[in-house]
Amino acid sequence: MVSEKMAKHLWMGGWLMAGILVAAFNGFALLSLVDTPLSGYSPQVHAMDRSLRHLKTIMTEKAESIGSEVNELALRFKTAASPVPPKTQQTRPPSAAMPKRTVAQPVSLPSLTGIVTRRAIQDRGSSRPLAMLGGHIYTEGERCGAFVVREITDRGVLLAKGGRRWFLAAPAVTHSVTMR
Repeated sequence: MVSEKMAKHLWMGGWLMAGILVAAFNGFALLSLVDTPLSGYSPQVHAMDRSLRHLKTIMTEKAESIGSEVNELALRFKTAASPVPPKTQQTRPPSAAMPKRTVAQPVSLPSLTGIVTRRAIQDRGSSRPLAMLGGHIYTEGERCGAFVVREITDRGVLLAKGGRRWFLAAPAVTHSVTMR
């Protein structure tokens, strides 16, 4: 016969074992979510997946080793480098000094979302290209913020500002009335 103390230990051990089984089941379920199997695919796809995973681990290891080698080289050259002595003689007169370069500031261009043509009655049926820039419709010669729309073609829009020009490529056609 099992004593009362032994029964408590068995009961506690049973619950502990059930908890471990639930944790293991949840762990395997989480792993299957992270590492989804390629069910329904050919063995070649499975082999390619394994190869890509292997390649990823190799590339990660190589990148880490290259990074550590670069750090070692940087430390070596930092300690081995000697300071460069200052020039005692000027090679150019001050009047021939190099002009300072100005760094071009980045320009925020409007987004081109589409190019359309419309038949205008006043133009006697000729097509007039329109560009949709930043949610507004423009024709050639109109101002779009600080830019002037110089040219609209089926390939894109040419913008100008202060003597500089930018070409915005037309987006890929997703819908057209003439396409069936």
